[in-house]
Amino acid sequence: MSPSNLHRIAERDVVNDVIAAIPLTIGVFNEREIDACCGGAVSIREAAERDGADVSALMHALHQVVHESDESAVVRAERPS
Repeated sequence: MSPSNLHRIAERDVVNDVIAAIPLTIGVFNEREIDACCGGAVSIREAAERDGADVSALMHALHQVVHESDESAVVRAERPS
C-alpha cells in the first residue's frame, strides 16, 4: 500500500499492510476484535468474516480514521513554525 493510496483502503487489502501503512488503524481492528497479530495476513474482508465483524462498519471506521488523520496532517502543516 503506497502513501498515495492510503485514503483508498479496500476490503481486499491485507490487514497487516493497512496497519503498517497507517498505524492508527490498529485501534479500529482492536475495537472490533479483529486478530491483527497472527491473523493479520489476510484481507480485511476475510478477517472481518472470520472474527465476526461487520465488514461495512469496519470499512467505514477505517476510512474515518484515515480522514481524521489526513485532517490533522493538514492542520499541522498550516501552523506557523
